[in-house]
Amino acid sequence: MPLTAAVLDSLPYIDHEPTLGERTAAKSLIDVELAELQQQQQQQQQQQQQQQRPPIDDNQQALHPLIPLLPVAHFSPCILAELVRVESKQPLNAIDLSRYESNNLPSFNDCDRESLCTALRSVYVSQIYLNNRKKNLESLETFGKNAWLLGNAQLECILRDLERDLAQKKAEIDICALERKSAQEAVAGEVKSLEESWKRAMGRALETEIAVENLRSRIFQSKVSS
Repeated sequence: MPLTAAVLDSLPYIDHEPTLGERTAAKSLIDVELAELQQQQQQQQQQQQQQQRPPIDDNQQALHPLIPLLPVAHFSPCILAELVRVESKQPLNAIDLSRYESNNLPSFNDCDRESLCTALRSVYVSQIYLNNRKKNLESLETFGKNAWLLGNAQLECILRDLERDLAQKKAEIDICALERKSAQEAVAGEVKSLEESWKRAMGRALETEIAVENLRSRIFQSKVSS
């Protein structure tokens, strides 16, 4: 739910700053609306309590009335187990270190030929994997620094492009603000004259309505007296 229902444009270069009385009146209207929203929120809280929902903490009560309440958390069994592990301060055993160790050969006297061949194949595969991993680590140690510097250089280029785009957008915003100011200042006199004309027209309309009501009252009084 958005905090603002609409965005209204203004004429900052034509309109005058609001007076203290106008600010006070606007603030009173805002306070009345916030009070109504708080009442609605209290009613919603009462309905939630009737539905046996958990109570709302003090942090949520201090939020803006238009901010919705936080939903009730429902964790999966995996997350609950992890929370229990963290609460009990047990170490995390997420990495199996045995995969980085070479397999040991069984004793020649305790196994047959087929079991020994299977164990030899396993040791051979494990040794090849560890050798390749060692080569990769050596390559990373040799060429990783240059690759890291190259990646940083590419990120710096991207950052410079973004900063250039940002500076261009800021310049466009400044130009738009200047054009807006010049446009408002160009029509300031016309707006003022239209405002005065509207005020005079409204005054004449009110005077006409008052005259009509006076005429009606006189006609009614003349009918009553006759």
